[in-house]
Amino acid sequence: MIEEIKNIKQCLVLSNKATNSLNSTLKHMQDKFLVLDNSFSNKFSLQRTAINHLASHIANDVYHNERLQYIATKFIENPELLDEEISVKLIDDLSMVDASLQDGKYGRPVEGILFPEVASQVIEILENKPSNSRLESWQDWRKFVQAYQSTLKQLIVLFPIQYLVSSHLYTLHYGLKEIAKEIIEQCKLEYTIDVLSAKCDNAYLNKHSSYFRLHIRRLQREQITAPMISESKYQQELDDSKVIYQISPNEENSSGIFGMIKNQFDQYFLKKIQPVGEFDFETFYNFDKHWNLTYEEEE
Repeated sequence: MIEEIKNIKQCLVLSNKATNSLNSTLKHMQDKFLVLDNSFSNKFSLQRTAINHLASHIANDVYHNERLQYIATKFIENPELLDEEISVKLIDDLSMVDASLQDGKYGRPVEGILFPEVASQVIEILENKPSNSRLESWQDWRKFVQAYQSTLKQLIVLFPIQYLVSSHLYTLHYGLKEIAKEIIEQCKLEYTIDVLSAKCDNAYLNKHSSYFRLHIRRLQREQITAPMISESKYQQELDDSKVIYQISPNEENSSGIFGMIKNQFDQYFLKKIQPVGEFDFETFYNFDKHWNLTYEEEE
């Protein structure tokens, strides 16, 4: 069984990498979206909700993935735990992951795991997505939104409808279509104003340029200034989001989600474990030397 658990852990690690890559991409898009939404007086409430729902789903998936990784790690390091009755529920959790992996690419959805082939494709798609480091005009924003539309479309086809992430991705893709329409309208306004206000080579026709003055003023009231994001700010955001979570070699000092999982796991076992004599905290999990495992019926 240990070999199966090792294989499950490898799949969990790959899935975690794909999920964190998706989370990093979503963060980049969210940072730019907030700037864009502010320019349009916060009118994109649907898109903001879609981003929040997807971010929440990713956070939940990361939590379950790291919890399963921790369980698998403890079983690999302490095979004797597999024979204890208190481990039955934890083994059941890993069994669900194993069943999903055995189903194949479009197997049953289980929180915290993506099929390895799907995870690899997600990583490849997100690593090859175009990068827009300079957003200084509506044309730049149009290309930015279209690039993310293309990326989301590639991700959507990887997940069947029974996967919750599929609905979140589709909702966000649909929302970006509405944003793209607004940006295209601004591009049209910008072009029309430039054409109507441009000087003509024909001196006679220039006398009639005032005919368009009121029309230009009306168009200018509908025009929105394109928000600008400098390349240096984009690079700083990119550097801040490149950190991909990895299991710390020193689990005792780990923090964040992984530390919370460790505490929950410890509490689950330590309720039913009685120490025998003295023990060394450095080998806290060396059960065969320092602990007498006893099982108590849970109420």
